[in-house]
Amino acid sequence: MLKMSDQLCKLFVGGLNVDTDSNGLRKHFEQYGTLTDCIVIVNKHLQRSRCFGFVTYSTPEEADTAMKARPHTIDGNAVELKRAVVREDANKPEALAKVKKIFVGGLKDDIEEEHLIRHFSQYGDVEKAEVISEKETGKKRGFGFVFFVEHDAANKAVIVKFHNISGHKVEVKKALTNKMQVLWGWSTFILRFIPQYFPLFLRFSSFLFQFITFSLSLFTYFSQFVLYFLFSKPIRRCEVSILI
Repeated sequence: MLKMSDQLCKLFVGGLNVDTDSNGLRKHFEQYGTLTDCIVIVNKHLQRSRCFGFVTYSTPEEADTAMKARPHTIDGNAVELKRAVVREDANKPEALAKVKKIFVGGLKDDIEEEHLIRHFSQYGDVEKAEVISEKETGKKRGFGFVFFVEHDAANKAVIVKFHNISGHKVEVKKALTNKMQVLWGWSTFILRFIPQYFPLFLRFSSFLFQFITFSLSLFTYFSQFVLYFLFSKPIRRCEVSILI
């Protein structure tokens, strides 16, 4: 398992050519630094590339060099290069959010905006920082925000979940807009709950369809019965075919 410091050295490579193997991936990315690991993920059953992989550099600076060299083209494919997220966060929809703003929680009263700027500048250029206070009293609320110039800097900063600023442990995560939170919330609901209830939905749909079909047939016979007595003569039975 990678340490958080090592995680800064690991990059995700997506959109690979199906013929690109680990050797081809290594050949391309080793020009930006020393690789400690390089792998193209393969479908074990089909023995075929899943068209993505990971490269891990010996230092975060080498990984930064590869990121700054974007875009990359390998075997004719324009590939996507981005920071690899830790395994436990990989299935979280918010991990895919592309933002420049991060939330910083657990701030003590002695932490000012300049402290945030100084600390987070190690991950990339910082546009500004805010420490949130009560409007009426001016009392600090214990959290703030950091605005980076580029998305990659924000991605790097949140890989390390807990930071030490002025001797205090603080927590960081991506700052999502209300619209994004609603979107990710629905995405989480769909990914977690729909699959387990889908079979039940199919069974209910089948029952509902059979009920509607039976009701239509019953209505047809009842209508013929009423017409027969209204006009005192038999009505030729109408055949209604329902395509299933």
